[in-house]
Amino acid sequence: MSTSAELDRWPTYSRFEILPVSSGAEGQVALVTAIAFCHRGDFLAVASVRYDGQTAIGLIQVYAMNDSLSIKRAVNIPAHPTVLVWYKNILIIGDRTGDVTLINCDSFGRESDDEQENWAGGEIRAIAISGNCVALGTPLGVYIAKLRMRPWYRSVAWYDRKVARFPGPSTPSQKHCPVSLSFTSERDLLVVTYERDGIVLFDPRTGSAIHRIPAASDMIGSSALSPRNDLLAATNLEGGIDVYALEGDMSRYDYTLPLQRKGLNRAIPILFIHEGSGMLVGSTHGVARVLSSRGSIMQLFTVDSQQALVQEIGYVMLGRRHYMAFGTADANGQNVVAIYRSQEQATSSRITRRKMREGAMACISVSTVLLLAVIVTLGSLALWRSIPRSNVLRQSFQPEEIVADGYTDVFGHISDQRAGKQYSAGVGGIDIDGYEDGQVEGWRGNVDGLLWWLGIRY
Repeated sequence: MSTSAELDRWPTYSRFEILPVSSGAEGQVALVTAIAFCHRGDFLAVASVRYDGQTAIGLIQVYAMNDSLSIKRAVNIPAHPTVLVWYKNILIIGDRTGDVTLINCDSFGRESDDEQENWAGGEIRAIAISGNCVALGTPLGVYIAKLRMRPWYRSVAWYDRKVARFPGPSTPSQKHCPVSLSFTSERDLLVVTYERDGIVLFDPRTGSAIHRIPAASDMIGSSALSPRNDLLAATNLEGGIDVYALEGDMSRYDYTLPLQRKGLNRAIPILFIHEGSGMLVGSTHGVARVLSSRGSIMQLFTVDSQQALVQEIGYVMLGRRHYMAFGTADANGQNVVAIYRSQEQATSSRITRRKMREGAMACISVSTVLLLAVIVTLGSLALWRSIPRSNVLRQSFQPEEIVADGYTDVFGHISDQRAGKQYSAGVGGIDIDGYEDGQVEGWRGNVDGLLWWLGIRY
């Protein structure tokens, strides 16, 4: 769960760039279909598609990220691109035909130099990567393979391929469509989220299924694995985010975060951000939101009231700066990719204000405790002072009154110089040697003396 300190460390975002998505010459609307920040932080890739009749025309644009964004490379593909993932400087593109295209963005080679391969499983619905291990999600299965760099050819090669299939019957009329794939940090698990068939944990080394978690909802739009690998958050297309606890073969559905804000009832893409303490989600209502781990809206972004679907989102942390982007897919208007950047100064100010509030509350708490202690002490002393005593004691035991050629000090100690002995106060009502004929009651004498010393008169 997010603590107040974690929330205060969150940056506040402001708009950095708005990238329009080019439409066709005849006015065909182009939709944003994928966004990916390079982990090195120097590139941002955007995929879009427009249709000329029944023909899909895909466009991949790679931007260099500096103080401002500049186009580095643009690649056309004759298909509908569906997903983008970075492997070092290599951009991996999946599309609806099952093709996977690899583009080296550190070179300005010709498009004919780009590598392409069809994986024969149908549409590439999702891609996950961890190190050099890649998983490709298709309706016929999840393909797992590794990449090897070939520096002398400035390219990569696939090897060690295997297929992870859904643990159950699968026919052409009953396909299991993955919507999200995630490797755990140690690459000991591959978490596959299916649109209608729940979540399955696979062993990526063998492709065998380890555990299946039934879905908490009828349909899942997307999912994200937390950086600690202990939670999976899945958008349920019914007004909330289902959270699953991942504990090996004890993994299970845990709880649902409802999204109750009017008009924001359906979140589709989802990512964990801020080291897992928050989530970035899109929606079908033209907004993207930053949520705490409890589902509270921390910041809300609206691109334009005409954009009905924020279907692609991205996030990366570069040094002390946080960047996030989301792309729209409005079939009736101009679509854009909106990029927001963090404001670190606002974050520092918020932390300072929190520390000042905490310091003030601590001072108030300590002062309250001390005041209560003083009140209780004085009340107790006054109560003891009000207990009746004999006139003999009242007359013989007054501060600064001479008694039998002796004296009493301010704390009620009696010295009898003539007899050569001293009568000391008792403690806590316990008699002390030296009492004679009830002349001295030590505890009351102490109380009288202390009240007199404090200036309290009766």
